[in-house]
Amino acid sequence: MPETLMKGDITTPLRKEPRGASSLVEVGEVPLLIFGGEKVKTGAQASVVEQVDDHSVTWIFVEAMGPPDVDKRKGFVNARFLVDEGAGVEVVEAFNPFTTQVSREDFASICYQQATALGTNVAYLYALAFVLSGDQWTATDVKTDDPADAPAIGVYRFTKETWATLIATPEATGIRTDQIKFPAVQCIVAAIVAVKAADLLTATITDRGLNSVDLFLAHLFAGTDGFGAVASARVFQANNIDNTQKANAVLGAIFPNADAATAFFKLNKSIFNATGSATIKQVLERCAAKMAAGFDEVRRFAHEIEPNLFGDGVPAGPNDPLSGGEEFSGTQTVTGIANGMDRRQFLSELKNTALVRKLADMVKGEVGWGAPTDTKFVQAETAFNRAQARDHSLARALWSKADNIDHGYYQGGAHGTYSRPVTAAEFEDFLKNYLPALVAGSNRSEALLGFIATGNASPPVSTQQYAKGTRGGDLPTAIPNHPESYFLEGPFKVPAKKLHGGESIALPVGASGPISAHGEPPEYMDGDTVGSGPVGGKFNVPAGTPISPASEHQTITFSNGKKIDTNKLVAGQFLGFFNDLIEREAPVRDLGCFGERPNNRSQHPRGLAIDWAQTDRDVVAHDVRQWIDSHREVLRKLERRWGISGGENWTDKDTGHFSIEIIFGDAHLRAARAASEND
Repeated sequence: MPETLMKGDITTPLRKEPRGASSLVEVGEVPLLIFGGEKVKTGAQASVVEQVDDHSVTWIFVEAMGPPDVDKRKGFVNARFLVDEGAGVEVVEAFNPFTTQVSREDFASICYQQATALGTNVAYLYALAFVLSGDQWTATDVKTDDPADAPAIGVYRFTKETWATLIATPEATGIRTDQIKFPAVQCIVAAIVAVKAADLLTATITDRGLNSVDLFLAHLFAGTDGFGAVASARVFQANNIDNTQKANAVLGAIFPNADAATAFFKLNKSIFNATGSATIKQVLERCAAKMAAGFDEVRRFAHEIEPNLFGDGVPAGPNDPLSGGEEFSGTQTVTGIANGMDRRQFLSELKNTALVRKLADMVKGEVGWGAPTDTKFVQAETAFNRAQARDHSLARALWSKADNIDHGYYQGGAHGTYSRPVTAAEFEDFLKNYLPALVAGSNRSEALLGFIATGNASPPVSTQQYAKGTRGGDLPTAIPNHPESYFLEGPFKVPAKKLHGGESIALPVGASGPISAHGEPPEYMDGDTVGSGPVGGKFNVPAGTPISPASEHQTITFSNGKKIDTNKLVAGQFLGFFNDLIEREAPVRDLGCFGERPNNRSQHPRGLAIDWAQTDRDVVAHDVRQWIDSHREVLRKLERRWGISGGENWTDKDTGHFSIEIIFGDAHLRAARAASEND
């Protein structure tokens, strides 16, 4: 058969044989996948049609063309999950913690996930990494270039001896010695240090809240007693007694011998001087100055990229108390419903503000905040139900692959479940309208689907579940015609616990601090229109479609005086998007919108796509290319804000092309404009 190149429409596993019941292609019991947007070769084996009940499935043999496991990723996939090579499909990258370089946006997401999972401050984790290794980062990526014999390694500058000590703790189970070079894995360990040290420091520092300098010092001494808390406490005790004391005199006893002390001070000479001769006053001033610079970088990054990741967690100054690990301050009594799910075993966990926010983030990330109320309830219920059935914590039920690569349930990484946190309004909605009902026993999955849902999935995983005979059912999400599947998914270690009805249950309520009122709008809102085509072509029309009539046109004028004729349905979105680019000094000019496409499907005939200084596919003016390449994170943020897909993100790149993904309703357009005003 002739070789043909195709592309994965979504991420899907490879099967050894052309049938749904076939075993998967695996390496070490790990299924091998073809990722969404990845090009593959077909034709090495003939396609096979399998008859399944009243429908047929065509299986196509594919071969991966690039890493990882290029020689092993060969097998059959459902033809439904393949598209033509030239189709505009956004790349889907599975979260991989084992990379030595990640984008700044990805790293911020990793910090958020670890801070939420362990109960520390996300801004501190990002700022700390920037303070310790930011001079090695690029404009877009977090990385370090450490030789094998470097005294400290990675974004959080752990020594090999300290790393070996820390990964021996129960919280770091599964982390290996050789993983010290990976930013994502280092972030897990840094978060563990922050939480452990904070727990110990609160017993010593009782006259104020812990701040970033407390934790920074503990991190530097992380390989010593109490995860560095003993050394950190000594510094502040010495400061209260006599801050002119030398650091080596105050801290020498922390180390097992003089050689260890000498090595430590030499490694951290910018704070303690090479011999430890800095005074305690100087040490604290230098730490504060470094953390202040780190938080300035957080503010800059949050302003440009994703403020919801940091919320109100950025302190005004390095000596101000850090938020993180807060608990709700009061209680609200709710009444258990008859035949409802008994979730009282999770009440102590629900005191944790970050965990509750993570539960809301999970719901949004899986089905969208614009999903029907019933779907959002069922989505939240699955986490409680799964934790109860498997007899573990709610916190574990909410793990993503970024939290735990082996046992995480949800997709991790920059495009994963937790990549778009709830806004302030969405979290308030969850606290008011969802959490009380969930604690009272909400059991909508049984009412709607006939079973207590313990899991959820989208294709291809949901397809596999149904093929195995797992009991399931579908519910609509925020995206029309893209339902989510829910399943009665084992293992079941304990039976479901039910309420009799009328029980008085004390629900933790009342956030300990204000909730951020700024941030990006949700991905979908009431009144939006979502197309059914592929990414980048949600509203494609067939090749040869004539240009829409003049009644659908609207001329808009940008803030730099440039004008363009576009579809009136999306004029506000394009106006806001390009004005935001102009605000950031992008060279916005030479724009083209309406146009016929005789040979391919496109959104241009309807005026739902704009080409920016583009002379051919993926070819743009030099200054425009330079701006796009140097502002990728900002551009992604603005594309999300205004419901636009940029061709620079596609596998088959088309830099300079911008297509409407969602036609905003009035409410969404107002929310996007408000986000721009808050920038």
